[in-house]
Amino acid sequence: MADFKFNCPHCNQELEALEDMLGQTIACPSCEKNIILAAPAPDFPPAIPPVMSGSMPCPYCGEDVLVQAKKCKHCGEFLDDALRKKADEQAGRTSYNPLHQVQGFVRWFTGLGRLSGFRVGCLLSGAFKRRSHDEVELYFLCGGPHTTPELKDVPTEWPRPWYFWRLLVFGTLILIGFRFGFEEYQCVKLLPGLIIVGGFFVPLACGMLFFEFNVLRNISLFQILKYIMAGGVVSLLASLFMYQFSGLIETFLGATSAGIVEETAKLLTAVFLLRGQAGKRWILNGVAVGAAVGVGFAGFESAGYIFEAGDRGGVSSLDEALVIRAVVSPFCHVVWTAATAGALWRVVHGYGFSMGMFFEWKFLRVFLFVVMLHMFWNSGLLFSMQGISFVYGWILSILGSWYLILLITQEGLDQVKAAKISEPPQTVES
Repeated sequence: MADFKFNCPHCNQELEALEDMLGQTIACPSCEKNIILAAPAPDFPPAIPPVMSGSMPCPYCGEDVLVQAKKCKHCGEFLDDALRKKADEQAGRTSYNPLHQVQGFVRWFTGLGRLSGFRVGCLLSGAFKRRSHDEVELYFLCGGPHTTPELKDVPTEWPRPWYFWRLLVFGTLILIGFRFGFEEYQCVKLLPGLIIVGGFFVPLACGMLFFEFNVLRNISLFQILKYIMAGGVVSLLASLFMYQFSGLIETFLGATSAGIVEETAKLLTAVFLLRGQAGKRWILNGVAVGAAVGVGFAGFESAGYIFEAGDRGGVSSLDEALVIRAVVSPFCHVVWTAATAGALWRVVHGYGFSMGMFFEWKFLRVFLFVVMLHMFWNSGLLFSMQGISFVYGWILSILGSWYLILLITQEGLDQVKAAKISEPPQTVES
């Protein structure tokens, strides 16, 4: 029998014993304490770490990269934190990127995940493709009992919207036509058309974008137009009532109280319009309907501001108000209401609406963030900031709102994807 060596567990004296003594109890000759002889641990070769395989979407551009990749080959962003920090140090710059910090802040505040597969090209790739009249007609043939696709046929990748660009260009041309006719022929009868188109054409284009984002295609264009008109009127009246009832505008909040009053009124209007429609339980439905209500609110409100400016300061003031309202429209009411409604639809769970939904933290985090953005816009701080606070303020106000709605849309797409896996074949209810 071969000997094996071991150390006494009490005094660490090196000892030897025969293999046939394994399992016996002996006394250590050095410290005289009992030792139970156990088999020595076998010598295994060092473990080889498993090699990761497969691909994952880049968290910055959405393109597929290897799981073990240190740097994205598509957008050039470092995926390894240590390499990113080292590259920043070598470049002599700080690792604190304002855009990345704002994105991180939005995700932290709202509790939403990262974008997956989205690229700015998603919004541009279909804009310049020629389409026949029949293709356009079929594109809007959706949302009815026989024109809503089955869930298994619904795509779950990021859509490629295109009509919203055409609506934006078409609205711009109409506006130019009204403005030219009013200026050239001094025709006062064109003024109402100028004000209405000026107030609505940009919000309408934004609303069309979210209509196209609804890959479920269970809401018709007729319904969207109904939500725009009815939602705009109801939300404005609800806001006026809440201003009068709450008296918040007379407090220290002043104009910033609009964030609380108007966002609440628009959200309640969206819920009112979809009451009893259990089939519209999807997050993307909430986004589309919320956007429609925001379009109506923004359009009617902007038309009022444009009219008021023209009444007080003449044509030059009217033009200034029209341009300002058109420029800020994509970052305000339409996006805000789409986000809050989409966040509320996250907690519907297919059981219909209840008061308890408004107090779920999953919803409140997004709602409070939107209220904060709205109050920030109305505070006037954006135009008084300087230095780095000016940069962060504008990134948060302009890009922050769009980053938020893209995150919610991402969750809506993920919801559809999960439903296709877990549920039996069915039709998306219209």
